[in-house]
Amino acid sequence: MQVLLIMHCFALNAQTAEDYYKKGNDKAMVKDYAGAIEEYSKSIEINPRSADSYYNRGLAFLYQESYKKANDDFTKAIEIRPLFIKAFNNRAVSFLRLDNTKSALSDINTMLSLDSMYRPAYFLRAQVYLQLDNKDAACKDLNIASKMGEKRAEKLIQENCSSAIVNELLLLNWPESEGWKIANKTDYPQTEIVELLRSNETYKNWKEIGTMMKYKNIPSATLDALMNAMHEQAKKNCPEAILTTIEKDEKAEHPYILFKVECNSNNPESQVWHIIKGKKDQYGNCWAVKQKEIPADLLSKWVKFFKTAKIVSE
Repeated sequence: MQVLLIMHCFALNAQTAEDYYKKGNDKAMVKDYAGAIEEYSKSIEINPRSADSYYNRGLAFLYQESYKKANDDFTKAIEIRPLFIKAFNNRAVSFLRLDNTKSALSDINTMLSLDSMYRPAYFLRAQVYLQLDNKDAACKDLNIASKMGEKRAEKLIQENCSSAIVNELLLLNWPESEGWKIANKTDYPQTEIVELLRSNETYKNWKEIGTMMKYKNIPSATLDALMNAMHEQAKKNCPEAILTTIEKDEKAEHPYILFKVECNSNNPESQVWHIIKGKKDQYGNCWAVKQKEIPADLLSKWVKFFKTAKIVSE
């Protein structure tokens, strides 16, 4: 009997936290939220540091309209994984359901500080602003969300936004799969600059770096003038830097130019630039690599990427 008991206990413990987590996912897929909660709870009991188990259990509670329990689970997921942007998103939803707009707004702004291109944050913040009867702010966010592909924003725009929107914003989604992250932001009177690095790279060891620049209130500057200015800047570090125009369309709704600057020196750095004109401001986007020349496949990749940039009204 003793041997059988030991074997029985071993069989029970053979279920891992991952097993219960997957069972929870299966039950959530068929909308058995009570069953999913039970499985996620078993997973958490074995592995109390599983941010995903807390997050998914929070979603199940959210679907059950158990908003306080959902909020607690999202909070726990964030404690375990501080940059868990989806947990911030759904905790903001739970805060809204609990009529805590201040905390919801705080979580949404945190999301946008983590990823300024995170579409759900704009749509959700617009709903908060509508609850606070701040239609101007809501309409700015709804317009951004709509331009980013959020179809649910259209109805709210029709219902709430009638006045003209004059400010502009450039949207460019750097490939998340490549680990791009914002390394620095600076805001000068005439220029805003965002610098991006990949994965664990730093300013000391980078192999690729991205830059987004906003030139404020200078619509009269020509594309060629801005291109030549970037070339002159490169020549300060590499006098032999070679400028090559790739593509230019001055008749587009937002005229743009694409060019590359290559430096064949002992400390090489080559760049692909994209400059695009808005109604009020102009924008420069750059990808740089520590190579003497840009391989054809990488050049094609970044030209296609920069052409996905969109200027939207706020």
